[in-house]
Amino acid sequence: MPPFAVKVVVSVAALPILAVLFVCIAGIGRGSLLYVLIADVVCGLLTVVGWIALWRSTVNWTRARIQGTVLATICCTAAGAALAWLFVQSFPRSGAEGAALAGVFGGGCWILWTTWLWRQTPAERLAAAMRASPDQTVLCPTCGYNLAGLYEARCPECGTRYTLVELLHGNREPLDTDEPGARQITSGSSGSVAR
Repeated sequence: MPPFAVKVVVSVAALPILAVLFVCIAGIGRGSLLYVLIADVVCGLLTVVGWIALWRSTVNWTRARIQGTVLATICCTAAGAALAWLFVQSFPRSGAEGAALAGVFGGGCWILWTTWLWRQTPAERLAAAMRASPDQTVLCPTCGYNLAGLYEARCPECGTRYTLVELLHGNREPLDTDEPGARQITSGSSGSVAR
């Protein structure tokens, strides 16, 4: 099974495990509000730590992504706490159930926010593809679509047209010409040419 598929399966399998843990912690206090809030905190921390541990090797951790993750954690925790407080104030008899739902809401929002925040940019996809198979991949410099095997230099994904020189220049860094069979992009009198 590919590593990405394993991570998706682990992510999905963790949800019922967290639900059982939540019920066990809340059940210790017989559903009292205090134990529900403790269960919210424990399951929330496990969600954050587990999610980051699971996906950390696939995320390009830029300063903006780290700051965004911290912001997401603060905002989603605050939103969950505010929703729990609102439930407790509005429905005193069922405040514990409301607090439990608020924890699920905050955790779900955090997972969605970080999924959006940690997604690969087109430039990151292009760089990863070039590292994976630099001799066999020609990607659209605009959107990262794999152009290998096409008969024209137009991207079917975004519609941008390229010259061969633009594609080579956008997808390849000049190689060392001392290596046998290496290609080099040079500037000629009529523009760049590949030799």
